[in-house]
Amino acid sequence: NMDFSKVFDQYLRTTQIPVLEFYTTHKRRTIHYRWSKCVDRFNLSLVLKDGDQSLRISPTTEWKTLSLEKKQQRIWSPDKIEKNYYITINKLAKKPAL
Repeated sequence: NMDFSKVFDQYLRTTQIPVLEFYTTHKRRTIHYRWSKCVDRFNLSLVLKDGDQSLRISPTTEWKTLSLEKKQQRIWSPDKIEKNYYITINKLAKKPAL
């Protein structure tokens, strides 16, 4: 069971649009991603689709890593993700300094 209380907190109690931050390594085969500008413990999962390929990711406010097979690389499309969710996407050039 998913607890959607933090998703409701984000969208009903704040005016901030959550930001999915990401950067890539290893020729776009490894994606590093996290939520920012969101309530604590925000847990909106995303389903990424392209044709018959689909992938579910569950970002948190901590960095997560995802290794993509070559055929999965087109699934990670910031434009398509933003069209399907009320979020903003921020592609970083590299891992941010702490």
